Amino acid sequence: MAESALCLSNAIESGADYILHAFGMLSSYLATSLEKWLMDEKVCRYILASRQKVKVNQETLGIDIILAMGAKGEYLTHSSTFQNFRSLYQGSLGNRDSHAVWMQKGGMDAADQAGELLEKRLAAYQKPPLDSGLEQELSEWVTRRKQQISNA
Repeated sequence: MAESALCLSNAIESGADYILHAFGMLSSYLATSLEKWLMDEKVCRYILASRQKVKVNQETLGIDIILAMGAKGEYLTHSSTFQNFRSLYQGSLGNRDSHAVWMQKGGMDAADQAGELLEKRLAAYQKPPLDSGLEQELSEWVTRRKQQISNA
């Protein structure tokens, strides 16, 4: 997972606009995993979010708050911190709970969470409308192609 995340990060940082095999690849492209596809999708969102410019203005700097609280002020629990923090990207895979709480909730790792998400996405899938003639042609082509491959 880490290797593919770094490769994806390098590709994006290098300015790639289109990455053909970005998601779901295993064993140097010898296999594909839909669960890994979903994990890679989340990694890509993290990377893209990290490339967004940080807004620097009077509101985000909070100079009035800094002056009011002074050098020994505690800003983590200030309401402005919570308002600005909400704009940060937080992915849905992974867990920010303590280990004990994570275990109480079932101890699901990212792969388990991706498997659960995959089941939900597949259950919610709705086949898009497709011209019946085109669908028949595609079905026949797939049947012929399978037969050609098995005879080869």
